[in-house]
Amino acid sequence: MTENEEEAPAAYAGGQVSTSVQLGVLGDRPTLDVPFNITGYTNKMMEDNQVATVDDVIVHDPSVSDQTLSGVSSAWNIRGFKAQQQDVQLNGLYGIAPRFYGGVEGVDRVDVLKGPSAILAGIAPNGSLGGTINYITKRAGSEPLNRVKILYGSDSVFTQQVDFGRRTDDGKAGLRINVLNRNGETSFDEHVRTDSITIGADYKGDRYRLGFDYGYVYNKVSDQQYQLTIGSGALKTMTSMFKVPRGTKFGADGGYRAIHEQYGMLHGEYDFSKDWTGYFSYGLRNTKMEYFYNNFSLSDRLGNATMKYSYNNQQQFTAF
Repeated sequence: MTENEEEAPAAYAGGQVSTSVQLGVLGDRPTLDVPFNITGYTNKMMEDNQVATVDDVIVHDPSVSDQTLSGVSSAWNIRGFKAQQQDVQLNGLYGIAPRFYGGVEGVDRVDVLKGPSAILAGIAPNGSLGGTINYITKRAGSEPLNRVKILYGSDSVFTQQVDFGRRTDDGKAGLRINVLNRNGETSFDEHVRTDSITIGADYKGDRYRLGFDYGYVYNKVSDQQYQLTIGSGALKTMTSMFKVPRGTKFGADGGYRAIHEQYGMLHGEYDFSKDWTGYFSYGLRNTKMEYFYNNFSLSDRLGNATMKYSYNNQQQFTAF
């Protein structure tokens, strides 16, 4: 790294947008020098806005609209194309970030790229077309960090978070640990309980860099919100869309979705010269999910409805 690069600011004025972004095979690049529409939202932006999930980040981007209907699944549109949590990258690698949980407590920056990105990191697992969201994980800074954060809000959600960071005296090795607990009723009139831990370690040599990430999350959402399905019988007799009082919740109580996810990633870089750098990334994720839910379908214009209960129990293991 040159002297000028070391002196370059990490973010623009205000500290909420990064001056550099990660572009897959192209590595880290100055934002203004890349031929893509991409914005890197910093950890300061997330702290200033008390961000809890990726949904709270993307609402600040005018090209992205939040389509999340419930705490059980994050969804959004990028330039008119739908995307979900399953297509989020972790340090430029698909398939490793939690599949059903959008928390950003272990994330230092969120890069939002608008437009085609397959040439940079391949095709998204679920085929998202409009763009890519990439998590850049936290690393220990030059100064020791001991932070405890306690939040209360969002209709009685109580959150406690511990953020710990240390580097060795020579600055080469670092360790960052985040532990979070969240419990309470959300704005979706759902009950959520979350326990998570993220660990980020790195080592900087003269010509090489190594990084390791590990995360575990338990997330249970009870009495989750559902979307309403209008049956064919109701459609035949309806002449206009009916009015629904604000705060109406469709579906019956008693449903839940509980997940256990573990993920890890190893990343390395080596500088062959000032212009050429080689890198490798390898990651694993193990997801267990238990889901009890109901399908709520309107039968006629009088408000009669049918309910069908379903149970889903699955486990998924991925390696990239």
